[in-house]
Amino acid sequence: MQRLSFVGRLTVDSVQALLHQLQTLHVGKPMYYLLQRPDTITGWRAWQDRPPSEDELGVFSTGRLFGTNAEVRWKANRNGYDMLWLSERECPVHFAPLVRESEWHAGEPQFVYLQGELDKNNRDNEPQRWKDTRFPADFGYPIVPRRFAKIQVIPYRDLETDTIRFTRFCRFEGEDK
Repeated sequence: MQRLSFVGRLTVDSVQALLHQLQTLHVGKPMYYLLQRPDTITGWRAWQDRPPSEDELGVFSTGRLFGTNAEVRWKANRNGYDMLWLSERECPVHFAPLVRESEWHAGEPQFVYLQGELDKNNRDNEPQRWKDTRFPADFGYPIVPRRFAKIQVIPYRDLETDTIRFTRFCRFEGEDK
């Protein structure tokens, strides 16, 4: 079953304006974010545990904030930040629809396994880590510890070209199997 979806765009002129937008948008709960730059990814973080600071947003050139209802992505440009809204709900008032709203449809939600298996040597007072011997660093996911971590995603299809253009993150889940 295809569902109508909404993709919108907004440009803001400063890190303060970006943070204000992120604080006021309703993406659903729980909310998570990921900050990135060409050489570093912060790891997944729960918004309610610690929202990003202006300093962090200024250092990382791209990011994603997501929840069960929507995802917002941003990327630094010369004049501020470009923001992208992905949701099955209408775009917030400041966001301009990308292309025509009727051309975007959301697929069925599906779970994707994330890299790694829960490290059995994790201590109670430390953040939980997932290991994979193919990678030099551990992974951290903001979920109740389970053997495997999954993320729910929704593909967004451009109906004109029948191409999946975006994959929206929704929520995390753990599994012991």
